[in-house]
Amino acid sequence: MSANPFFDGLVGVSVLVAVAVVCVSAAWGTGGRLRIRRLIAGTGDLRRSEARFRSLVQHASDVITVIDARGEVGYQSPSTSAVFGYEPDEIEGRIRTDLIHDGDIARASAAGAELMRKPGTTLSVEGRVRCRTGGWRHVEAIATNLLHDPSVQGLVVNTRDITERKQLEEALTFRAFHDPLTNLPNRALFADRLAHALRRATRRGDSIAVLFLDLDEFKNISDSLGHGRGDELLAAVGARLLNSMRDTDTVARLGGDEFAVLIEDAEDAAGAASVARRVLAALETALRVGEQQVPVRASMGIALSPKAGTTAEELLRAADVAMYAAKANGGGSFEFFEPSMQAALLERMDLENDLGDAVDRNQLFLEYQPIVSLGQEAIRGTEALVRWRHPKHGVLPPGRFIGLAEDRGFMGAIGTWVLRTACAQASEWHRRFPRSAAPRMVVNLSTTQLEHPGLVEDVELALLESGLDPERLVLELTESVVLENETAIAKLGKLREWGVLVSIDDFGTGYSSLSYLRRLPLDILKIDRSFIDGLDRVTHQSAIVEAILVMCSRLGIEPVAEGVEREAEAIELRRLHCGLAQGFYFERPIAPEKIAELLALPAGAIDLGAPGAAAARLPS
Repeated sequence: MSANPFFDGLVGVSVLVAVAVVCVSAAWGTGGRLRIRRLIAGTGDLRRSEARFRSLVQHASDVITVIDARGEVGYQSPSTSAVFGYEPDEIEGRIRTDLIHDGDIARASAAGAELMRKPGTTLSVEGRVRCRTGGWRHVEAIATNLLHDPSVQGLVVNTRDITERKQLEEALTFRAFHDPLTNLPNRALFADRLAHALRRATRRGDSIAVLFLDLDEFKNISDSLGHGRGDELLAAVGARLLNSMRDTDTVARLGGDEFAVLIEDAEDAAGAASVARRVLAALETALRVGEQQVPVRASMGIALSPKAGTTAEELLRAADVAMYAAKANGGGSFEFFEPSMQAALLERMDLENDLGDAVDRNQLFLEYQPIVSLGQEAIRGTEALVRWRHPKHGVLPPGRFIGLAEDRGFMGAIGTWVLRTACAQASEWHRRFPRSAAPRMVVNLSTTQLEHPGLVEDVELALLESGLDPERLVLELTESVVLENETAIAKLGKLREWGVLVSIDDFGTGYSSLSYLRRLPLDILKIDRSFIDGLDRVTHQSAIVEAILVMCSRLGIEPVAEGVEREAEAIELRRLHCGLAQGFYFERPIAPEKIAELLALPAGAIDLGAPGAAAARLPS
């Protein structure tokens, strides 16, 4: 470092030129002109120092400024031209407060006042400076008060352009608090805004509303479209939600297909309900994804403060619970949170905590629903249906926990357990009853299992361990799971090469049912119960089922009518020459021991002509 204190001061400090100008202006106002040469003229040493200083400063990328005690800019380095677009003589001798952003003037003035009070003080300030082009540059400045130094007698300023750094910081901050897919606020930002809104509402005695929205059947839609298209659909939903809200409302994506809306001035339940209806109406029109028009439905829960909660966490949880109530009522609607729903919340939390250990604790078991031959009144198959014997909530059907298992990542372990257990049970029946027509074992595959890269190996291991003939195993999927899923189709094709059969459930409820039947590796088609209900009463219903049966016959696919609950439906299916059927009219899901007793009966002894007749004829 130079022995010249003036040089040392100029090179060793920095601050925003405009801030420094404001600082001095606040203390002294305008005055005469101080030239840098007056500070260093007089001796040969000073002239050499000046030359050295000018050489360094003129090639510096930072802007260096010297301001005297009267607020005049005595020196401005040439770099101001490259950084801000101004020539040095446009700055020297002038006070340019017009270059400071209005939002930074107060902070700069306060810093300047503190700087002037303490000789030798160094302060760091950030602010925005207007460029010649009219835009704003973010700068970092460090100013040192060297007014007491006879070699300087001024404020020495170093200004650095930090616009790119600021832009990066802003981008990182935005990403930290916004969903990258929709650019909507994420859960963290939504919770923060909700907490602030609650504090304001508490002070004013107002109420706020939280709307928790979840898309119905999104998993099936995403699997059928492909995950890339599924993301596009979520982005489109986010945009439509945002367009249906006011600027004062906050719309956020909490994760997956879950969205939330914060309404700060919700006067009452009627006002919140009006917003909910507007949101649902906005989603009624199909969304365009690629070349497709995709219809979506949503379930929504509404929580009002302070009734549903007084903290952000309580309101979000209450709205979530109300949303599940709406979904349980069929979806496509909304429900307000009620205290009575708290029991459902506690149960869900219990299930979520315990589900991960259900397999290891042997709490899961299978029941089997027969698939019968309508012509011969004999059992031709059984569908394995999982139940959970929960230590607190009793025996739970799959509808109470399968969705939760999918959401929380437990379905892989549960699905594998079901597959191995069902195969072992089917193999045991075949060994015990070699003379009876060996019933097929139908096992449902979840989306998680189908997407798992080890699915083929899991099925192979289950067959090897049990010794079950592959032709006696039927893997059942919903049609939307495999629609346009080439990887899934390839896996199913591999399994069919071994002799495993593939069945499609709920035929007729998907998006392109007829278009894929010829290209899927398909053996069995289950006609959805919506076509069976009222089959004997509605003429066009019977015509639709008959058309499906004819189509199956020509494609070499075996049809199964599911959801048969009345004798008249069974009679009509016989008339239409449907070979196989399943439903409560014939038998409900029953324990494996009851299935074994049915299989042990002599041929023709099973009466499947009345509800539950098969089980009723079993010995007590």
